[in-house]
Amino acid sequence: MGDLASLAFGTSSAPGITFTEHATAPSSDAGEWEWVQFIGTFTENLTSGSTEYGACTVPGVPGLDNEVPYEYEFNYITVVDAPASPLFSGYGSKVQFGATMYLMWNPTVGSSPIPVPLGSVSWDASAEATPSGSTWTVVAGSQSESADSFQASSSFPTWSATFYTGETITCPN
Repeated sequence: MGDLASLAFGTSSAPGITFTEHATAPSSDAGEWEWVQFIGTFTENLTSGSTEYGACTVPGVPGLDNEVPYEYEFNYITVVDAPASPLFSGYGSKVQFGATMYLMWNPTVGSSPIPVPLGSVSWDASAEATPSGSTWTVVAGSQSESADSFQASSSFPTWSATFYTGETITCPN
């Protein structure tokens, strides 16, 4: 099964979600804002008509999204995401994605500064696409995106695996 397209929640020029820090940095401490994203859910189920073939395997999920700190698109204050999943020739696809983005303050004072968690935002997106020849159509009413309000917290994000953009997704056939 070769991938011909992807089901994406946004693009590089129009991201699916944007996170912007609106906190005040401590006046007595030099440092910088850091973002850390944890992917809790990333599933893709292949379909053909009414037959569902089961979930594809996405390496590193649940787990850290690429690296710490999260890759900055614009600056240390704003980060974006536009998750995408490959579509496979001849199969429909149901995709669910859920993540939590953490805001951290990383002091630059001292020899071994420890980032301080300030809180997080949980968010998710899902959609279904069906093929017609070599093109796909998003199923009407299947697209859903939501984001919770920022939740202040001093809990550190934890993970035991890492998802890397470009990893090979393995699907049943």
